[in-house]
Amino acid sequence: MTQISTYANVSYIACKSKIEQLIETEMIQENRKKESVRYSLTEKGFDSLRKLRELTSFLTSFGLIDEEEKS
Repeated sequence: MTQISTYANVSYIACKSKIEQLIETEMIQENRKKESVRYSLTEKGFDSLRKLRELTSFLTSFGLIDEEEKS
């Protein structure tokens, strides 16, 4: 989780909270192997990401958000 929080530039505590929330809502799943932990999107997570991208594209096409706001 430290690598994720560093990459996302958020505190470890905030990152842990968000990851727990994403697991609870079944957007991601935790995969453990020995001492390693990995997270992956679930089907629900992929579907939500696809819908978010469609919404962002729609809003951009109508000039409601700028290209910079997409990231």
